Amino acid sequence: MIQSGQNFFNEKLKTFLESFLRKAPSALKKSIQYSLLGGGKRIRPLLTFGIAEAFGWQKDLVLNWAIAVEMIHTYSLIHDDLPCMDNDDFRRGEPTNHKKFDEATALLAGDALLSDAFRVILESQTRDENKIKLIHILSSAAGSTGMVGGQAFELSELSNRFSEMSLAYCQDGKTGKLIQTAALGAGVLCELGEEQIQQITLFGELFGKAFQLADDLEDEKQDAGKSKSWIDLWGSEKCLQTLNMWTEELKTLNSEFPKPSELLYELIYLNYIRIAPKNILSENNPSL
Repeated sequence: MIQSGQNFFNEKLKTFLESFLRKAPSALKKSIQYSLLGGGKRIRPLLTFGIAEAFGWQKDLVLNWAIAVEMIHTYSLIHDDLPCMDNDDFRRGEPTNHKKFDEATALLAGDALLSDAFRVILESQTRDENKIKLIHILSSAAGSTGMVGGQAFELSELSNRFSEMSLAYCQDGKTGKLIQTAALGAGVLCELGEEQIQQITLFGELFGKAFQLADDLEDEKQDAGKSKSWIDLWGSEKCLQTLNMWTEELKTLNSEFPKPSELLYELIYLNYIRIAPKNILSENNPSL
């Protein structure tokens, strides 16, 4: 399911960009395509597809939304890698955008992706009311109260105010809100009721927390931790116990959806298995 979902998204995205960027300057187009088509797990699009599946809808209904969210995510990675931020030379084993091209082009590619994400929503085939909702939740997740706010807090305040509350605020902004939004947007497009939207919101929030906690554990495992994390507050053992608990809760939440999604089960498993080798999900979902 994950591989087929990734393949579906990657193929649709490549075709979409050929048309969408046809009027963009050549250097900018190449820079955007380099990062946006450069691989990755595609967690956010898969989460969007999984939520649609859980409520009986096809991937095509939420495709443009998945592309818009992935544009925001990719812009943030390009900017994070710049010398003024993390100053990274490589991402996913390949030169970062500003190393492949130059700093100015990378900066502009990120700017374009941020702006174009909202154009993708506006040009999508859904009711205007839905477009307004999507723009609101995505701008909130990406801006000063979301991803950018979390990044700014990490740079300026986290070290001086390091606590469970401050770390949760930072990581929820940097990572969690965009993951939650990927799920929530699918609910908007499926035009679900308030109770179902609450279900999706809870799942998205918890998946975002579990994803970040697994990242922290993976960074420690690879001795690659660059910033403060839950390992510093809780230690590895408590972090793993908490990840176990959240994984079980996510499985339960998925089972309560109208059509429990095999793709969501696989995403939950993928997040967990990179830290813990034992397949704890096999009892409830033998197909994994």
